[in-house]
Amino acid sequence: MHRLLLRQLRRVLGVEDERALHALLAEFDQLAAQLAPNTARALTGLGDLIARVDAAYGQNDRDLDLRTRSLELSSAELNRANDKLREELSSRTRAIASLRKTANSLLGTLGREAIGEEDTGLERMSDLLANLVRQRERAENELRSAHADLERQKAALDEHAIVSATDTAGRITYANDKFCRISGYQRDELLGRTHALVRSDEHSDDFYRTMWETIAAGRVWRGEVKNRTKNDTYYWSAVTIVPFLREDGSPYQYVAIRTDITERKRVQDDLAASEEKYRRVLNNLKEVVFRVERNGRLNFLNSAWCEVSGRTVEESLGHYAAEFLVPEDRARAVELFAATMNGAVDNPRGEFGLLASDKLVRSVEIGARAERDSDGQIIGASGVLTDITERKNWERAVLQARDAAEAANRAKSGFLANMSHEIRTPMNGILGLAGLLLDTRLNLEQRRFARLIKSSAESLLSVINDILDFSKIEAGKLSLEAIEFDLWRVAFDAARGVAYAAHGGGLEMLCQVSPEVPLRAVGDPGRLRQILLNLLGNAVKFTKAGEVALHLTSETDGDSVLLHCTVRDTGIGISAAKQKDIFEAFVQEDGSVSRQYGGTGLGLAISLRLVAMMGGQIAVESTPGLGSTFHFSVRLGRAEQAAIGDPVPPGWAGARCLVVDAHDKARAATVQALSRWGVRCREAASASAALAILAAEAGAYRLIVADESVLDEEKQHLFARLPTTCARTQRIALIRVGSPTPRMADLDHLADACIVKPLDPHELAAALRGEPDADATGDRGEQRTSERSLSILLAEDNMINQMVAVALLESLGHRVTVANDGSEAVQMALGNAFDIVLMDVQMPKMDGLEATVRIRAAERSTARHTWIVAMTANVMPGDRESCLAAGMDSYIGKPFQREELIAILSAAPARQPAG
Repeated sequence: MHRLLLRQLRRVLGVEDERALHALLAEFDQLAAQLAPNTARALTGLGDLIARVDAAYGQNDRDLDLRTRSLELSSAELNRANDKLREELSSRTRAIASLRKTANSLLGTLGREAIGEEDTGLERMSDLLANLVRQRERAENELRSAHADLERQKAALDEHAIVSATDTAGRITYANDKFCRISGYQRDELLGRTHALVRSDEHSDDFYRTMWETIAAGRVWRGEVKNRTKNDTYYWSAVTIVPFLREDGSPYQYVAIRTDITERKRVQDDLAASEEKYRRVLNNLKEVVFRVERNGRLNFLNSAWCEVSGRTVEESLGHYAAEFLVPEDRARAVELFAATMNGAVDNPRGEFGLLASDKLVRSVEIGARAERDSDGQIIGASGVLTDITERKNWERAVLQARDAAEAANRAKSGFLANMSHEIRTPMNGILGLAGLLLDTRLNLEQRRFARLIKSSAESLLSVINDILDFSKIEAGKLSLEAIEFDLWRVAFDAARGVAYAAHGGGLEMLCQVSPEVPLRAVGDPGRLRQILLNLLGNAVKFTKAGEVALHLTSETDGDSVLLHCTVRDTGIGISAAKQKDIFEAFVQEDGSVSRQYGGTGLGLAISLRLVAMMGGQIAVESTPGLGSTFHFSVRLGRAEQAAIGDPVPPGWAGARCLVVDAHDKARAATVQALSRWGVRCREAASASAALAILAAEAGAYRLIVADESVLDEEKQHLFARLPTTCARTQRIALIRVGSPTPRMADLDHLADACIVKPLDPHELAAALRGEPDADATGDRGEQRTSERSLSILLAEDNMINQMVAVALLESLGHRVTVANDGSEAVQMALGNAFDIVLMDVQMPKMDGLEATVRIRAAERSTARHTWIVAMTANVMPGDRESCLAAGMDSYIGKPFQREELIAILSAAPARQPAG
């Protein structure tokens, strides 16, 4: 490599020799893989640029040496030739004079007249002179040839180089064409002027002073000079100034030979700018870029090292890299580096502790790559060190926050479990006593008060359940069942569940299921019912007049059913600003202190999450003052025998029916249900209209379906005023549960069947088949007894719950024995034979779980297995599983409904005799 280029690279890049340069270029190639494409391309092209500059330097030196030697040789040869010719001519002249003198001397001796210089009479003299003439001519020819050679060499030099000559005062006496072209001056503008004419401001006065001192002393001067053209542009030239000396050694002329190096200087400037740019890139990186020799010592670091370690680059280079790590990480780092140098690991990476100069430990992540020479031998490694102290601190903070959140969740879960248990325990007593009270003979006011007690308790229980469900969802502990269920029944049960409140508020409750919806599906019926009840309950709560409607459609998607549900009301509506917020927890459309509607604001939040868990979406459309429509979809599995469509009653296709209902949409829903079975329907909106139709078409109708509110002018129901031609006509009354208008006492006797609104096609089909109706008119004070009388041990420490459970069980015809805690329950269960043990969980002295474990342990030596049912207010996730794991056979949560308890008791097997 050219010495000048290597010296410049050493000054700019800090490389000592060509080997270090090649190593640095290889490091740049490795670094380029981590940079942007344009930056990477510029960085990888640096080596080729340096090679081209080096070649240019070498060619310039060769050209310069050639021109210098040519000029020096030509000048010396010309002088020697001239001197030789002069000497030869002088010698020959002297020889002729000598010959002439000799001839004259001889002629004088002979007495002859001396031969003059012009006399050529003597043959020998003639021959001599002729020879001398021929020799002179030959010398002159040689001199002309030497002059011609010199001119040709000068022409060749002028063609390649910029040549000028000056006298000792610096005035230009000669300028070749290239000098004129590059400077922009005509020759006559240069001659007689000094080179100050083309001088730029690049060089100092000392620079020019040194140059003149050198050539004035008779020595050749070489250097690089920046000159200015006539047009005020600039060019660089490599200059050699040769002084021409007199015999005494003093100069009489200076000849300057220049080579245009403007392009080379531009390349050098570009190279320097590129080097500076890449140096800035490296120094501006937040990551530490490093290189390690094979012996483990650092030989390159960018400026980011100073910020990370607190040490300067200079004091760190040459040290072993492992020295800067915390002692406990050094062995691991050395082992990883050794594996890299052995070729076992090509891209080592790891996290280490870096001991900074302030003695603080910083967490760093180090990634490197092995470097290889041209023979493929590993010579070191280069890579990046990233300060991850903040990330590590953040991770630790996140872990601490997670632990704190988990502790808070555990505390919250414990609190909710205790709260749930403490509220459910008295709630069980309130609901139980209210139910027992409603089973007694009460006057109208007493019954209204008892219903209000029960309704208020159920509302409070709903709030508690919402809070617990939301807590389960937030904790990710809510799971869905996947069981086969009656899809239609879930929809109508949900609608019937809010019908009491809807009818009590004077609203019409509608429910329509499209024929394509399968009767049965696979999923979680309880959670689907919960979503429907939340939406329907809200619709009823926020609607003062009009109707609430539920509509179900579906589409089949492979092995699943996509169920679409719509809940529409004519209530107060929701403002556009609130529609995005109502699905958030604890948010209601009216959140003011004076709001008219109660609730926790959790229903929609829970519904949103349940719908998402069931693979669907939920949305709302609403206009304030006109009502709201909630849409949601859930994905259900297809049942093995998923019949589609209504249960068609036989023999009714083509039959005629008169549908009487003052509410247009309710009437249309009834007509739609009957029309699907081929029944031909005619509609009437009032009793008078219906009677007119029946009078005009006597005996034409096989069926009359009438709402309970269809009364004539005398407040008599339509069925009480039917003509005799309708004696054999089947009559079905549609009744409202909870309606503020009292139902006619004899309607049950006037109708062949009474069906609670909204109309369930299943019940309608059963009525048309003549099956007994399932009149859900609410509480009637009727007692339902079990099919068999059981001997039951009740383990319960709460006196009120004891009273409720005993009264309820005895009303069902069972025999009850009470244990006040778990210890008593164990003694009684082992000392007596019971069909069922109803076991509370939280009891003094011994809880229900331990009591169950002891009973099961004692039964292992016998063939007896007492049926134990957990009857507890512990309803948090995992409570059921804990009870079953302790050995219990079933589970019922407090507070419970009479029907739930009856189902639990009915599922118990017959008592096993003792072995």
